[in-house]
Amino acid sequence: MDTYYSKEQGLTITPPEHMDFRAPLAVLEEIPNQLDNDLRITVDFCSTTHIDSSGIGALLKLQHYLPKTAPRIHFINLNEDVYRIFSTFNMETVFDIEH
Repeated sequence: MDTYYSKEQGLTITPPEHMDFRAPLAVLEEIPNQLDNDLRITVDFCSTTHIDSSGIGALLKLQHYLPKTAPRIHFINLNEDVYRIFSTFNMETVFDIEH
């Protein structure tokens, strides 16, 4: 899982191809401790072809631990399969999903 920070765009996280129980998801738990209250987080799914419940759970946990004043996490570049999973579970109410 790669991360990139710029003052203008905030923090960008690029998950691995398979965001599942095999992925190093624990790195997401450390992110809220390192953020400002108004920092924008973007998750770029450009490389991700599969996500399972543990991947979704890690993202929900990240959103939960952000300060209440923080913007919602923004998702970009989802392929159809990953988007369908988020849509099925109505994740548009939790995350800002660009499709």
